[in-house]
Amino acid sequence: MNFAEASAVAVRWAPRHARSAPEGTVVQVHFRDGHHAAALRPVRIAAEPWLFVEADVADTEAISPLAALRLNDTIAVGALIHAGGRLTLRHALRQDGLDPSTLVRTLTLVAHEAARLAARLATPRATHPAAILHWLAA
Repeated sequence: MNFAEASAVAVRWAPRHARSAPEGTVVQVHFRDGHHAAALRPVRIAAEPWLFVEADVADTEAISPLAALRLNDTIAVGALIHAGGRLTLRHALRQDGLDPSTLVRTLTLVAHEAARLAARLATPRATHPAAILHWLAA
């Protein structure tokens, strides 16, 4: 998916109760490719209006907390958080002065990064028993 394709997104209003969003409204954005999605959630940070751009990555059981922290170093935008038993990619945008192209670009990047991370976590990795690693080091 590229930035030009992001202009053709389907937006669905989905009421959801969230601690930070008293109005409880989240905008779900689904991209045409069917593999990318993100959500917009209004929040207040330091008494100013912001938007959380969030995308689901995986169940928290898919990766250890330390590995998730290390994975943050590979992310182009946002950070991984633990939310409701899920690993979520979250990026914050200040609403004041936010132009549509920045919003669409951020939605695209967050959705793309979350899909990339989800695919990475779903790919089985070869592991070596500790006994073999000790033997190799000798």
